[in-house]
Amino acid sequence: MKHFIFTIIFVLIVQIPAFSQTCVKVDSVYSTMKIKEFKDRNILFGVKQITEEVLSEKYSLCDNNATSVKVEITRVGTPSTSFRIAGVGAATETTQILLKLHFGDKIIDGIGESETTASYAFVELKEGKVPFSKSSIGIAMKKAIINAVNKIQWDI
Repeated sequence: MKHFIFTIIFVLIVQIPAFSQTCVKVDSVYSTMKIKEFKDRNILFGVKQITEEVLSEKYSLCDNNATSVKVEITRVGTPSTSFRIAGVGAATETTQILLKLHFGDKIIDGIGESETTASYAFVELKEGKVPFSKSSIGIAMKKAIINAVNKIQWDI
């Protein structure tokens, strides 16, 4: 009977850490790029909330005794491609975001992309640019954060 009780206690003690979640807190969001706005939008807008949303799927969000998380946006770019044949054409603009997620003492790179496409016939795009949706920055940002969070591994 003693052996059974010790076995039960041992199993409970060993499994309790397996069910506990790591406590995290998003301390700061900053950019190391020279520009702070992109297409008339502050690139830092909403990044903390997106990061907390993504992290909350795997970790507990709390203020005390939490692992510090910082988001560093390193690059935002919009490579584009277009073609035009006899007045008919299409243009595609891809919003790319590169970031570094500082998770405790680890630094994890993340990349996210969002694509916007415009097709046209017998009209010109204004300044040759694709009509830009501000949500494409948010979509690319969330994909970059998800990409980085999925790379986090704990040393056990």
